[in-house]
Amino acid sequence: MVAIPREVTKARPVEFDSARTKVDRARGRIWRLTSGGVSLQLHGERSAVVFDLPGWIVAGPVAACMPDMTLGPKGEVIVTSNVIPTLWRIDPESFAVSVHPVALEAENGRDVGFNIIEYSAPRGAFFAVSHAHGEVWKISSNLTRGEKVVAAAPSTQSNDRRSTCAIN
Repeated sequence: MVAIPREVTKARPVEFDSARTKVDRARGRIWRLTSGGVSLQLHGERSAVVFDLPGWIVAGPVAACMPDMTLGPKGEVIVTSNVIPTLWRIDPESFAVSVHPVALEAENGRDVGFNIIEYSAPRGAFFAVSHAHGEVWKISSNLTRGEKVVAAAPSTQSNDRRSTCAIN
């Protein structure tokens, strides 16, 4: 069993308020994205710890689709903002949280947040969806660059963004 260093996280009880859950069976971990950050529950444990995400910006469900998280190829957790093109990474060994602003190709300063993110092993990259803009982005495995792979379609440009969210 892995011990979570107290100096890395701020341990406190947490009520789970999100359906965004990832199970890492290989490491016996259950990760949940909540309004307060990311919680980790180890297999067989009742309590969980919450990892604060420095500078994490999130728009509520009335204004936007919710942010997302995924597991990377080494067991790292990657968390999105639904407002800005920045990702947070939780290291699978040290549990250190790092912040990764993503340089989006040809966006000229437009803020693009991501509501779905998944890792593609065959492509060696993450793929993220921005429901607000109706776009799919390929994110480099080092979390530094984003390349638009599917542009917005006119039918996705709705004023009611929440009704088009795949997961709320």
